[in-house]
Amino acid sequence: MQKCLILIVFCLAFFPATSSADSSAFEQYFKQGNTFFREKAWDDAIDAYNRAVQINGEVAEVHFNLGLAYFYKRLELSRTSRLSEFLEKEKHPTVESLDKFIAANEAATKALLEKEVQQWKRTIQLDDTKSAAHYMLGTHYHNIGRLNEAEQELKRAIELDPKYSNSYGVLAAVYEKLGKNDLAIEYHKKDLEIDPEDEGARRDLAVLYYKLGMKKEAVEQYNKHRFSRTFKRHSNIRFVQGVHSNLNVSLAPPSQESDWGSRCQGTALRIGLWARRG
Repeated sequence: MQKCLILIVFCLAFFPATSSADSSAFEQYFKQGNTFFREKAWDDAIDAYNRAVQINGEVAEVHFNLGLAYFYKRLELSRTSRLSEFLEKEKHPTVESLDKFIAANEAATKALLEKEVQQWKRTIQLDDTKSAAHYMLGTHYHNIGRLNEAEQELKRAIELDPKYSNSYGVLAAVYEKLGKNDLAIEYHKKDLEIDPEDEGARRDLAVLYYKLGMKKEAVEQYNKHRFSRTFKRHSNIRFVQGVHSNLNVSLAPPSQESDWGSRCQGTALRIGLWARRG
């Protein structure tokens, strides 16, 4: 016991200045990372947060912010405008140069995703009450088909923050893929209870009803989606007239990624026909 006390006293006497300096440097890098984050300077934010983690890797908030910085950097690399920028820069692009650009971009995006997921896991390891980290990790698991793990993470996210509607929407998608359609409908409805203007949730619920042959319910959600404030407010999700103009059928432009066109074009057309014919 006496030897242990002597050792503790020795450590406290030997490392106080270093500990204080480390703490100061940690705070400095963390604040720098937050500043760069607000400025959307993702590379600088990532660098600052990583420096903070090197000093003290036991703070959940730093890992979470670092994960978000990786996330937004990845989204930036995924923008279709990057291809336009490449074509503008390359005066005479070749197939080989284009393939090389795409391959490099995909590799960078994959690497960022791996680093991002590591930060969600580390955040949860340090602080299991961080609902947003559970949501982000659950969404990742859903995207790669690890549905049971996605369900676990998203249910935890909802337990911690029952007012965040997106968690219900992704969990509904998980249940739909698992074939648990009753639960999928239930969680889509919960999503809409929290955020009635979530056009994506209403669209997904209408499409699910359609797949299940529930005509009345599908048309009801379709019409609510079509006349919602969100629909009217955003021009990129307004329906354009379909090919069956004599029936006045509405159909989304196929180029839009956030509306019926990208994922549910044919389904939207059929639901629109149902709605018109009653």
